[in-house]
Amino acid sequence: MSGAAATPASGQVSVGHRVDIAIGRLYHDFEDHVQVETAMDHFTERLLKTIDTFLARWNGGHATIWEYRKSHSALTIRITKPGQSGNLHISCLGPDHIRGPFSWSDCELKTSKLTTDASEPWFVLEDRRVDFRLTTETIEVAENCKPL
Repeated sequence: MSGAAATPASGQVSVGHRVDIAIGRLYHDFEDHVQVETAMDHFTERLLKTIDTFLARWNGGHATIWEYRKSHSALTIRITKPGQSGNLHISCLGPDHIRGPFSWSDCELKTSKLTTDASEPWFVLEDRRVDFRLTTETIEVAENCKPL
């Protein structure tokens, strides 16, 4: 068969028609991808906003790298404030890179989304005043973790 599209016989599809179907499928997949990406961006923005709300309450305190678990690939930073009961645990799940001190006072931690080629976002937790920076797959926060 030559490259020219022939009139399709019953049950056959011409080359041109297949291309149209493929383009339609790609367009549909692209729309689904955009919808998923938009939902992921919305989730990421809400997560960052929630973490920043917790950090606003605890920044100015004393930050310490509290725990690292290789088996679960998790690093926890604990923030305490003198004269204030409780604490904040920042759990970094899937940490990739860390730079900075193990413990410091008057912390000013901030979070941001890291743009990569990965399909899901990565996160950055940093305190620029002390040159602390950690990149991780995701972040969770919890207040008043034991021991208090």
